[in-house]
Amino acid sequence: MISFQLSEEQDVVRDAVRKFVQQELRPRARDCEASGGVPDEIRSLAREIGILLLDYPEPIGGAGLDFVTRAIVAEELAWGDPAIALYLDQPGPAGYAVMECGRLDQQIRYLYPFSEQAHRGRCAFALEEADPTSWEGNLTTEVKAGPDGKRVLNGTKTNVLGPSEADWLVVAARWDGAAGEGWEPVRFVVIPRDAEGIEIGESSYRLGLRCCEIADVTFLNVPLPDDAVLDGAADPAVAIRRVLNKIRLVNAARLVGVNRAASDHAIRYAQDRVAFGEPIGSKQGIAFKLADARTLGHAARWLVWEAAWAIDRGEDATEQASLACLQAVEAALAGTIDAVQTLGGLGFMEDAPVEKWMRDARTLANLNGMPLIQSRAAATAMSL
Repeated sequence: MISFQLSEEQDVVRDAVRKFVQQELRPRARDCEASGGVPDEIRSLAREIGILLLDYPEPIGGAGLDFVTRAIVAEELAWGDPAIALYLDQPGPAGYAVMECGRLDQQIRYLYPFSEQAHRGRCAFALEEADPTSWEGNLTTEVKAGPDGKRVLNGTKTNVLGPSEADWLVVAARWDGAAGEGWEPVRFVVIPRDAEGIEIGESSYRLGLRCCEIADVTFLNVPLPDDAVLDGAADPAVAIRRVLNKIRLVNAARLVGVNRAASDHAIRYAQDRVAFGEPIGSKQGIAFKLADARTLGHAARWLVWEAAWAIDRGEDATEQASLACLQAVEAALAGTIDAVQTLGGLGFMEDAPVEKWMRDARTLANLNGMPLIQSRAAATAMSL
């Protein structure tokens, strides 16, 4: 049976997060962008309301909630501010890699500390390379045996979020000697940030998401710890696809949140702004654009929830995730651009938040292999 009504627990979680973003994220968004960082106080508050390990099992310190609830929270945080939401996503993609591919002892070792109030550690996820098809398993980063017989890691990753602050990194690499194509020969390895041979480049100056460090990371004969490989999955390739689906769906949910934020603001402005004796929202040229943006956002949300529901049922959600990402990108880009245009000259000023949302949406749409998955989703839709 299909239901569009949130459970009582989901309502409580959503309301708590919404209150948090209204009081803490939105008032500080511009300051965080200007300073290029997020105060520790905000992360401490996020931990207090219990959103860091929301959809992780209770034995490793998580709340044990479903992935649909995780998508709801991701949308609400991005509705507050997508850049801060991205920064607060800890353990984030690296956590999903450990959860899906690691053994229980590895899960407890790396993830349980995030449930502790005094914990201030961070982690990073390194998968993407210069070739965009790296998000399909076409990796040049590899693990090989060094001269002394011990395995070393070599390669360069791009668009790594927060590597300088990370205590440890999860790196996707081709495993020397592993057979197969695509994700078959790929393994995730965990290495400490201070390992010899890790070089972190300058954080790029970006259109949006400026309070987050996003940089290239190079690995030069980095020695792997004895227990570096995450080897708890029965089928590593299947587990990796689950990780990627979760990462992309969280990003899609953020894009839905940005669409909603921009749409809310533009609609209120169109209702209040009077020109030639009537609100500008009464003009069809504006009203139809706002209605289209709102419709795209609602459609994206339902697709995200459908894909999240499939993940909760243990199904392969690759197709659903692809379509959800395609719709979410379209909704966020169209919604934020229309919001800027609705506000006219004010839309390009920092006095209004819509120009920031437009920049953040464009940047989010290029993270986590989103351009590649949009192409795949378009091809999938054509074959239905």
